[in-house]
Amino acid sequence: KSSDENKDNDDDNINNFGEHILLEDQAMTTIQNFFYIFQMIDASNMRNKIEQIQIVTSDFHMKRSKYNFDTMFYNEQDKTQIIGNSKEFNYDDSVHFAPSETEWKDEQEKNKKRAKEEKL
Repeated sequence: KSSDENKDNDDDNINNFGEHILLEDQAMTTIQNFFYIFQMIDASNMRNKIEQIQIVTSDFHMKRSKYNFDTMFYNEQDKTQIIGNSKEFNYDDSVHFAPSETEWKDEQEKNKKRAKEEKL
């Protein structure tokens, strides 16, 4: 393809990117956030079409987010994954957690929040 055709394809991919992002805005807790997002995935009939998952959350919140995601991702009772199946969707290759840096007003606020997070 010509460089112009490649640029057009890149522009189309960027313009359609929003169609591939699910934004959940009902949750009051981390576990609710994943509950609602998994409901959205199920309702969209995209469960078996998802290839990659990017979870972006604050750096201090990453440990809890990963725990809650993992807890809801796999149904121990019927041995199924909420997204795809273990043959087609490999968790280790397809699920990515990306921390965003949290800005703190001071070191005291940061230490207080981290201590609280560790208790959870």
